Amino acid sequence: METENRPDFVVISGSWGELEVDPETGEVLYYYPRYYDADALEGEDYNKIARLDVQEWRETYPNREMAGDTVHDILDWGYWTVDGVYEPPCESYRMDLKLSMAENE
Repeated sequence: METENRPDFVVISGSWGELEVDPETGEVLYYYPRYYDADALEGEDYNKIARLDVQEWRETYPNREMAGDTVHDILDWGYWTVDGVYEPPCESYRMDLKLSMAENE
């Protein structure tokens, strides 16, 4: 399901669906699975993401808007699971993104 990105939440997208996230707290408000196969959902664990690391993201991108018209890739975010485990952002994704941004300047 495609979601409309509004200022009151941020859309985070990945291969297995989309998350609506509170831009202030990072709390996951809702998960829209892209596939409804229970085994696939279990394997990717998007449904176990509790909170995104909005502070780290803001420190990494001080001049970018978090909410608005942008849909963010899950690889660009660190997050905590419902079990309290922290998963850092994908560094290779971020390096590729920074190179792409530099080329477009």
